Amino acid sequence: MSVRSGDEMLDYLERLLATEDIRETWRLHCARMAAFGFDRMLYGFTRFRTAKGYGNLDDTLVLSNHARAYLDEFISSGMFSEAPMVKWATEHVSAPAFGAASPSAPPRAS
Repeated sequence: MSVRSGDEMLDYLERLLATEDIRETWRLHCARMAAFGFDRMLYGFTRFRTAKGYGNLDDTLVLSNHARAYLDEFISSGMFSEAPMVKWATEHVSAPAFGAASPSAPPRAS
């Protein structure tokens, strides 16, 4: 990591930590991820997940920059529970390599 990129990261983290509400935090995070080419973001959190499901969706925090109509359908219809990245994130605690969450991804070499 270059000195410049380190300074940029520190600046980003300082601005992120100085935010006073979740909307501003999410806006900054989405802008930072867009700089890396991730233009659509989706975050979900629940304390009520069980082996049988994700609990009551009213008890789930969902943050996204997807269109509202898409997000409403994706969440309310339960499609999210079949999405490859959601399935992967449910079963793992770290970030996957690109393509690892895809059902058609070839196995990774050891």
